[in-house]
Amino acid sequence: MKSQSTLDQTTGLTLVILSVAAVYSIVISFHLQLSDVYAMKQSVGTITGMPDSALHAYIGLAIFFATGLLLQKPFHARLPWLTVLTVELFNEAMDFLNALSHLRPGFWSNSGFWSNCLSDIVYTLTLPTLLFITTKLLHSYVTILFNNKVSLPNRGGDGVRIPRVHQ
Repeated sequence: MKSQSTLDQTTGLTLVILSVAAVYSIVISFHLQLSDVYAMKQSVGTITGMPDSALHAYIGLAIFFATGLLLQKPFHARLPWLTVLTVELFNEAMDFLNALSHLRPGFWSNSGFWSNCLSDIVYTLTLPTLLFITTKLLHSYVTILFNNKVSLPNRGGDGVRIPRVHQ
């Protein structure tokens, strides 16, 4: 029998996969061409006036927070980070399909497509990864601290003696 946390992770991952499939179905059902999707993405950058790298960072962070809050998962759980990874890989797959539709001789070697793809992934995952690792370490520290019943420094209690100053 699986533990509750394993079931929760499986359910969450299933939700992520179904969400990506739903987005793909919406794109297909509205008969949007890949170039239309690409144009919509470009228009977000034009409207906000932000560079592509900043948009990737902010959107990755927004997906991380939204997943954690909507699915009521702590930020040290894997699901919010995996959701950001899944959405970003889906985004890069859409970019790849768009690039295939504009294929011309020498495109793959001269266009910088692969370096742009890699930099998009790095920009998108950097902040969520830092938050995931930080919250994971803090959660581990707090768990160890309270499970071992260690008193916090300067708070008094059994574990730490605070000298009294007599005036």
